[in-house]
Amino acid sequence: IQRTDPDEGCPNGSAVTVDTGRELVRVSWNMMRSIISTTVTNIQTALDEIQLPGHDIDLATVKDFEDPAIGAGIMVQNEAMFSDADQIEWLRNHSKSFTQGKQIFEVLQKAAREFLAGVGANIGGGSRRIPELCCITLEVTAQNPTRCFRIFENEGVFVGDYRKQQGACANPAEDLTLWVIPAPLARIMCRLIIFGKPIEVRLAQKLLSDASDAVVFCSKRCCCR
Repeated sequence: IQRTDPDEGCPNGSAVTVDTGRELVRVSWNMMRSIISTTVTNIQTALDEIQLPGHDIDLATVKDFEDPAIGAGIMVQNEAMFSDADQIEWLRNHSKSFTQGKQIFEVLQKAAREFLAGVGANIGGGSRRIPELCCITLEVTAQNPTRCFRIFENEGVFVGDYRKQQGACANPAEDLTLWVIPAPLARIMCRLIIFGKPIEVRLAQKLLSDASDAVVFCSKRCCCR
């Protein structure tokens, strides 16, 4: 890695050339900012198009407290924001067919993947980045009691460390590193967790059920022949 001339209007040291083994590739802070900005815009647009609630969610209203129970996390702790009745009503209004449900499910899945790849994996640089971020754990699991995204004093925070095996149980005494993320990114995360995930789960159950029914129906028709 070698420093190179910065983009116009950017400080010295904000651009480097990286030897990939095949060629020298120029990478700059401005490029990374553009990737993140474009990703955020695309996610917000996609979620707005399916009319998912939570666009302007107030981070001060999001509950997040310590709970060692398996499955605990921001979604469960804030279920009052989007109750079962709210979820059912939303699905009645926006998912009136198998095709609509499938499209919404795919939008939510894609939004989460794009946030991870386009935002989470590009925060910071060098040793300041989130180490080997391959997923963002949203709830307490038996294998890993450390949730990767938290709300602390009305700020969105990524939690990480340099353990090589994410599946290994965390040592409660082990120091963790916190990355405070900008409010727009934290709002997207809370929107996906509190409003998107419950819909995604319900749609997954519905789509799998419909697919199973279709297979059974097809089998019965084949047998009848």
